[in-house]
Amino acid sequence: MATRAVTMFVLTGRGFDPNDVTNRVGLAPSKTWRAGEQRGESLLRWEHDGWCLSTACEETIDLGAQIHGLLSRLSPVADLFVGVIDEFNLDAEIACELSLQDQAPSILLSPELLKNVLALRAGIDIDLLAVE
Repeated sequence: MATRAVTMFVLTGRGFDPNDVTNRVGLAPSKTWRAGEQRGESLLRWEHDGWCLSTACEETIDLGAQIHGLLSRLSPVADLFVGVIDEFNLDAEIACELSLQDQAPSILLSPELLKNVLALRAGIDIDLLAVE
């Protein structure tokens, strides 16, 4: 197995309806959840409401390219996202999960990429998972 990555744009907050985000920005999410719902198969429950748009999990060592691909989907409606982030007082992040096997990833976050992330008022979270 090679290094694999998935990148997500995640909005979280309390007391907002994720369907409102979908209706305002015109993009269908990959996943939504409400506070109190069960988190997948675990016994844990979501603490916040959430809206998420993700890339497919793909074999790659170039995280910057994957983030850029996600941002190309978000950028045309960035102003709409900023509007819902402000209105509903949401937290926004680009969340990246890399499953490392046999290859070290390239994690170059160019000034242009960072500018586009900041335009969405988002932070960046990178999780590196060692797979044997």
